[in-house]
Amino acid sequence: MALHRYPVRPDVYEKHKDQLVVKGNPFNEHSEFQINAQENQAYTRLLPHLVEAVRGSNPYDLQKAWRRTAASGEKSRELALLRQPPFDQAKALEYADLCASNPAKVAGLVAEWSELFSRRYREVLGEGTR
Repeated sequence: MALHRYPVRPDVYEKHKDQLVVKGNPFNEHSEFQINAQENQAYTRLLPHLVEAVRGSNPYDLQKAWRRTAASGEKSRELALLRQPPFDQAKALEYADLCASNPAKVAGLVAEWSELFSRRYREVLGEGTR
């Protein structure tokens, strides 16, 4: 099995159509899947802050928790806990707006989210809450 990267320029598909592993031109194909531009922008604003919170001040805890979870299996309670979103979609969109309008408030939210993830890591690692 080989990995192939799709070209990102539409003209490449026409110019090299007989040489590409990818058949067809995804820029001309139509699908029911549609990207919601507003939600995409919102997630783009929110995601860096959420990733910072997931990593937390000690990324080693994150690594240990995922290592233990990987050993627990696909249907484990630990995996379900680590995969659980910290908030629903409506809250995510609200927080994304906040990221754009009030950076000072976002720092406090990142600290809150980081503590939430830290508690989850400790629970997975069997350390309880400190």
